[in-house]
Amino acid sequence: MDSASTVSQQYGIIVHSIYATGVGRAGRNAWEVQLGQSGIAKIADETGGEYYSLGLQNPISFKPYLDRLQRIFDNQYFLVFQATPDKKSGLQRVRISTNVPNMEIASANNVWVPGGSYPAEASILFDGTVPITGASARVSVSAFRILVRV
Repeated sequence: MDSASTVSQQYGIIVHSIYATGVGRAGRNAWEVQLGQSGIAKIADETGGEYYSLGLQNPISFKPYLDRLQRIFDNQYFLVFQATPDKKSGLQRVRISTNVPNMEIASANNVWVPGGSYPAEASILFDGTVPITGASARVSVSAFRILVRV
């Protein structure tokens, strides 16, 4: 699961998941169910995605979950910024914030920064709970040694 999370973050993929109880032996084995749920929840969290689960009961409808995901997709943004690279390419910790009131931002924990000379271009896809509009909207990215306002 660590490699799935790392590869997803490297390529800027946000993983969202909906858990529904399986059928047969796998659906009845509580240990396997818990292990699977915790793994996919971890990947969703690290990549900035959402994880939905009803535990061991099947949902009556997936519509509420799909509607929530549609709202997330309607408020996705792609941010490109300059980062300070290390000698080797790799993931660097990142935190995104904004001055937009009542905005909650979901993004990956890390961003892929190519190694080499300064500055390196990095990018990240993130979700906001409300649209970011207007000339006064600012998004801040802080990753290791940088703080960029766009």
